[in-house]
Amino acid sequence: SLDTFYPGCAINGVEVSGLSLSQAQAKLEESLSAQNVTLVDEATGDVLAAVPLMELGYDVEDFAGDAQFWLETQQNKGFLTKGWSYLNFLLGNWPGGYHWPDHDGLERMETVRALAESLEQAPVHAGYTIRDNDIQVTKARDGRRLNIAQLSACLGDTDMYRGGYQAGIAFETVPADTFTAQELHDALAGAMRNASYDAK
Repeated sequence: SLDTFYPGCAINGVEVSGLSLSQAQAKLEESLSAQNVTLVDEATGDVLAAVPLMELGYDVEDFAGDAQFWLETQQNKGFLTKGWSYLNFLLGNWPGGYHWPDHDGLERMETVRALAESLEQAPVHAGYTIRDNDIQVTKARDGRRLNIAQLSACLGDTDMYRGGYQAGIAFETVPADTFTAQELHDALAGAMRNASYDAK
């Protein structure tokens, strides 16, 4: 039917195959309002966080009229072009259209800063504590931090949404202070000598 979307058609990654204009618009708004963007550590592949799309400066109303735009685009093609388009949608060669409106920059930056704060880790420096009956050694662990501007650009890259709403992010390593086994031995030996002097 000319009043429904072709099989295999999607808008912003939301499938609208065979839907009417009103059905497609309702599904688009409902799906995008519930859509999360998955952040993945590029180095390890670990999933780090799921960020609601609506916290990246978008609002459901921003997508009003999108279904109408894409249905009219489909309808306004010539007869032969329509047939060619239908076939390509059917075969999965054309996934559909994408439209990303201007976003609220302040809201996105608030989300980005909160994300960075939750994902960054301070380094744990190597150390030791001499207790009454034992010695507690703290193993060094490097920290990690995010570049705010790069994280914001990553979440604003609309090409990422075509790949299933997943974005890879890279951390900058913050080196921890470490010591060698010999340095630890020397430090402990010195501490033990001092303790023995204090006990006299």
